[in-house]
Amino acid sequence: MPSVKIVREGYLQSFLELVSVKPITTPEEEEQFAPIMKAICDKHSSTLITMAAGAFDFRDAIRKGEVGNVDYTLNEDRDNCVIQFEEMQDMHDYLDQFYMSMVGTRLLSGQYLALREPYMENRVGMIQSTVSPCDVLQHAIDDATYICYRKYGVAPEVIVTGRKDLTFPYLP
Repeated sequence: MPSVKIVREGYLQSFLELVSVKPITTPEEEEQFAPIMKAICDKHSSTLITMAAGAFDFRDAIRKGEVGNVDYTLNEDRDNCVIQFEEMQDMHDYLDQFYMSMVGTRLLSGQYLALREPYMENRVGMIQSTVSPCDVLQHAIDDATYICYRKYGVAPEVIVTGRKDLTFPYLP
């Protein structure tokens, strides 16, 4: 699948860029490394969408009988292959592992870059240290109320009960 090849080549190029950087031992070297890391993060910002496109292409290729080494015997109805993408557990396990690795890598690199940014109150890098579920809920209520009034001219009243003063750390 062309989309998957694009992702593979992008990760291979990024890996080669990272291993070519000599070990960082001074603040100046770290200062030079940060733009490399930022460029790599920016380059991979669309990886999720690209891999999703690859998965859709693969599923369609299976349904059309275009994929080799797969028992995809078609019934009369092309959408009812003997093996369907949805039933390929090994493929789903691989994609799950890939996406978890991608999220973890993105989290670590994003946290590294965010720690280099100017101080923001209630934040440690990307981590927001005091998120109020009540505030998040209130924003959702306000958005839903606006949409209801705009679409229907009326909105239901929403009553929030419980401890409204609680906060917790959160990674947005």
